Amino acid sequence: MNQIPAKNGANSDLLRERKSLSQEVAEIIRDNIRQGRLTQGERVVESKLAKDLGLSLTPVREAVRQLVGEGILTVSPNRGPSVRILHPDDAYELYSLRGQLEGLAIKLAICQTTLEEREEIRLLFDRMIPLVDDPSVPELQGYSQLIHEGIVTLSRHQRLIAFYASLSLQFALLNQQVARKSNKAHEVKWHRPVVEALFLDDPVAAEAIMVEHIRESYEAYITAYASDQTEEVLFREWV
Repeated sequence: MNQIPAKNGANSDLLRERKSLSQEVAEIIRDNIRQGRLTQGERVVESKLAKDLGLSLTPVREAVRQLVGEGILTVSPNRGPSVRILHPDDAYELYSLRGQLEGLAIKLAICQTTLEEREEIRLLFDRMIPLVDDPSVPELQGYSQLIHEGIVTLSRHQRLIAFYASLSLQFALLNQQVARKSNKAHEVKWHRPVVEALFLDDPVAAEAIMVEHIRESYEAYITAYASDQTEEVLFREWV
């Protein structure tokens, strides 16, 4: 039987270090997408990124390969890696899936947590309200995202939480498009029913409110996307 030769200690340390570096680079790219510094279709110039980070090309290229595998980046022969462009069919799949995930999450959160445990979400929402009139805060998308992620975490459903996290960057790309047609006052008004639903005694009603909220987000995305197109973009309903 053929055996895989054992790695010596130095080689093992080198492989671990390289893997750690590539993971750090991947997280830097993810954070740039979350913060809107990298948007749909924008190139990721590997040589520039390596130079900016003071690294060789190897961990940067490994990070890019990882993110291509996650569906966050795409690679074309002429342009190299770039942030994936999400089209209306992608948005339909992501929003319809997100509606089911977050609908289940809020239902489980109500069933499995105390009112005190859920209070952190209400406090987060309350912090949004005075920021509507604060000119030093340009947008509230980050707060909205924390509300949704917090409700998912409260579900205590580990596979749901992990699956949601695996799609979070694609959700962030969609949110960037929606943010173009929103404002701070609208963000507060839009998320108030979701936060209030978390404190209902009726998990099924809360699930319906969350699903409708996500459906409205999809509709807002299609509206924003269509404004940049010369042809009609259809809104697709889901059950």
